[in-house]
Amino acid sequence: NETLWQERINKLSVRNDNAIGNLNEHILKYFKCQSGLSESYRDCKPIYSVKEHALMLEREGHDYPIGNVGSKSNYMFLHLCYFFGLHDFLRSNRSNMVLPFIFIDQPSIPYYADRKNVYNTIQGEDEEKLAEAFRLMHKFMETMTKGNSHFQIIMVEHADPEYWKNLSYF
Repeated sequence: NETLWQERINKLSVRNDNAIGNLNEHILKYFKCQSGLSESYRDCKPIYSVKEHALMLEREGHDYPIGNVGSKSNYMFLHLCYFFGLHDFLRSNRSNMVLPFIFIDQPSIPYYADRKNVYNTIQGEDEEKLAEAFRLMHKFMETMTKGNSHFQIIMVEHADPEYWKNLSYF
């Protein structure tokens, strides 16, 4: 009887490892198609850590994942890659337990947070990164709505609509 239980535990463990591996592949898809994350991390691979309950970046040839990716902008892009990958993974597994929407609260915060008010303009690299965040959302929507599938992003945002004017899902 104990052998039967151990066999079941082993099967569940393998199944869980496979699911995490598949989740990581979906996250990697979005990680590879964005250019907003700092150049320092472009050669890394995002890995969801079950133990840490967090997305970590692994760099080839290093023993430990990167624990701190620095800027608010980098963390925002990691969050987008994680949640887009998670929803993509769940859709590919035909999960009915998660509704087909995601709420995103002000992806411009990393770029406006240190300004006195939201009416200040952002320029240069920050402007490019914010536009890249919206392009990544658009790419995600293209993926999620293939084959008459339905998905919705509910977003609260104060940035100028100029950032998404040529993106049809906005």
